[in-house]
Order: sequence, then structure tokens, then C-alpha cells
Amino acid sequence: MAGPDASIRASLRLCCADLRAAEAVAAATAGHLAELGAAPLYLVPHVHWEHEMLDHCPDVWRQVLQLAGQPSDDPGLTGGNAVELVAGGIPLAAMIRLLLQGLQQADALLLGELPLIVKIHHHRQVWFSSPDTALLPVLPEGVRIAWASNP
Repeated sequence: MAGPDASIRASLRLCCADLRAAEAVAAATAGHLAELGAAPLYLVPHVHWEHEMLDHCPDVWRQVLQLAGQPSDDPGLTGGNAVELVAGGIPLAAMIRLLLQGLQQADALLLGELPLIVKIHHHRQVWFSSPDTALLPVLPEGVRIAWASNP
């Protein structure tokens, strides 16, 4: 562990794991979603596409949309529309890694048909939320939140 992440409240740090590198966090997240059969998945910025594409990390979002096979100049991205990620059609771990390494202020959400929300946080964290604890990953050390201390 490279040290505690100061952006995570002390009371929550006990249920967190530092997987050191964004690649490890991305691979663990993508692997867990694949094990669940969580497809299709939908990607949406936590705020608004137009805001992200104009003001925050447009290069990162363009790369992510390219991986998803979605043109970044799509007029549908001026609203809050989600981008469908077709199972097997995108390198999910690569997309998650790009978001972990590139998001600076806003976050991204992965949603699907399962009652599970995966939040890719701009502090290089991945948060899982579900009312069904069977859908939550058990990461190394038995934790529910992962972050990358190194990009």
C-alpha cells in the first residue's frame, strides 16, 4: 500500500484496497463485471456529456467513446444519454483504465440491468453500490472499494 487516500473518509478506509496501479483496478473491475454477466452495460458521465466534452478531459472521453464505437461528435451526446457497451465488443478494462487515469473533476457511471452501480471516480477509485451484496466484488483483503495510488 502506497499510503492512505486522503479523499476517502477515515471510517471507510477499512473497507478499501489500494491495488497500486490503474491497470490492476481496471482489470479487477472488468473481471468482476464479466463474472456477473453484467451485459449490456451503459456508460454515462456523472454530470453531462456536453460539459465533459467541452470542459473536462475531452481527449479522455473521446478515446473512451472511440473504444465504445461511439462517435464523439454524436448529437445525442449533448444530453444525458448513456452509451451502450455491447458485451465482447469493447475492451472494458482498457476503457476503465483510461477513465481512472484521465478523469480530473467529474466521474463516470457504469449501469446495467443488474441492480448495481459502478462509479469510476476522478480520484482513481472504483466504487460499487448495490442493494444485493452478492453483486458486490470481494477484492483482495475482502474490501468493496478499490483505488489506484499510481496512475
